[in-house]
Amino acid sequence: MPGGPIGYCVTCDDAECAACFQRAGGQANWLAGGGFEDWTEALAILRDSESDSPTHCHDCGRLIEHGLTDTGLCYVAESVL
Repeated sequence: MPGGPIGYCVTCDDAECAACFQRAGGQANWLAGGGFEDWTEALAILRDSESDSPTHCHDCGRLIEHGLTDTGLCYVAESVL
């Protein structure tokens, strides 16, 4: 769905692209598997969400293409150099 989530944070360290998350059963399966700590749902990643580093799907490895903060842009620039 346009404008919908492009991925989900499933723990504080792991994310899944929307395709892998849905293929695995979505929110219902995530909750049935115990979720994560006291989260009531996996956190949606939207295209305009920002992160301090690039986010990759922990299942398929695909880049989840969303914005980076200034810190994230510096991180990428330093990594390239």
